[in-house]
Amino acid sequence: MGWPLGRKKKPTKAAQPQKTGLRPQHCLLVYDSYLVYLGTGEVYQWHRLEQQVAIAEPIALAKAAQRLLDKPKKTQLALVLPEYEFVATTVNLAGVAAANLANAVRLQQNNLLPGIDGLLLLAVYAQDENNDHRHVALWFSAQRADALYQAFKTVSLDLVSILPRPFAALEKNHPHVGVESEDSHSISQIEYQNGVLRFWQNILKADLSDSELNQSFSEQQAKIKHQADIQWLKKNSLTAWEVAKPPQPAVYRYGFIPPACAHAFALQKKRGKRNIIRFALGLLASGLVIAGLTLANYERNLEKRLRVAKELSAQMSAWREEIIAIDEKLEPIHNYPQQQVSPLLLTLNDNIKKSSWLSRLKVEDGVVELEGESDNPAEILETLTANPAFTDVKFSKSLQGNRFGIRFRLVNVNVEKYLEIYFPTEVRN
Repeated sequence: MGWPLGRKKKPTKAAQPQKTGLRPQHCLLVYDSYLVYLGTGEVYQWHRLEQQVAIAEPIALAKAAQRLLDKPKKTQLALVLPEYEFVATTVNLAGVAAANLANAVRLQQNNLLPGIDGLLLLAVYAQDENNDHRHVALWFSAQRADALYQAFKTVSLDLVSILPRPFAALEKNHPHVGVESEDSHSISQIEYQNGVLRFWQNILKADLSDSELNQSFSEQQAKIKHQADIQWLKKNSLTAWEVAKPPQPAVYRYGFIPPACAHAFALQKKRGKRNIIRFALGLLASGLVIAGLTLANYERNLEKRLRVAKELSAQMSAWREEIIAIDEKLEPIHNYPQQQVSPLLLTLNDNIKKSSWLSRLKVEDGVVELEGESDNPAEILETLTANPAFTDVKFSKSLQGNRFGIRFRLVNVNVEKYLEIYFPTEVRN
């Protein structure tokens, strides 16, 4: 059982999410073991802080929200979750219109996130003037979203938006802003420019002990901080969030609507239309509807419908041509040789004896590079050479004691043929 902390203030009017008719009246933020009611300074500790990263149980969060809000039933709200509950990927797509960007990224989901099962929700947007074709896509589990929605529904709260925590720091409309966020388990940075997420990185503090990960994180951190026109916001403590206001309306475009919530809202709108129809039929049955359209009015309505039908037909033809053009541009992406990393790892595990281990694995364009240690590197080379799935197996580095480096190609991945088909000019040059 949790307990409230802090002093209540008059809530600040919350921002609005995407234009769906779903408007959060309140915004709650998860920070370590606390739930923060943004805009009021009110805090509720809903569990004891754990040493290891733990994903919050939906029903525990729902009950904490009920205690913290103390509002009438059917209150719509947004929930802000820690960064490590989301996945970010960077994609480079040229020639794709902003309206088609989400569909184009969705087509690459299996390549961007191999081995991840289950439906994922996606948020990705592009600037109209952006010419570098580099986009940051955020992903969130649909199953997790629906579990949270159903848990909040049991306490008569409507969860209409789930937002990554750094976006909650964007209280004002800055053209170019960076956010540093930190809690007991992770550190993150984002770059937000003209309403679009341009950069995202998040690392668990437990992983900072890995020198390579630590160095990579620090280099990216230094690179983004050197930008002269960026304004930085820091949210590194519970106190910083206690004084925070709800985020600006524009950032809710990166909020994830639970599928069950969207479905319930659609049904509600459909029922509303049915009630209107029933009311109209009742008026007609009671003789309260006055008919009497003249033949001239009827003819004008038919002519108007004919004009609309012709315009829609022309528009659909234009859409069809655009879809065909997009399919042609995406064909090289769809047909890029697949590098099945999971089967490769299983094969290496079966062919390399247990007394040996790998310290580095790189797979690029069908070429695999291994580094590791073994009491008999030559035996590993011989075993891999005998495997029909590999070719051109050889040592990539001179042996240094028990350390070895081996390089080989995957037989079923033919990047050269792919380049000859889709990029013949580049191959000749």
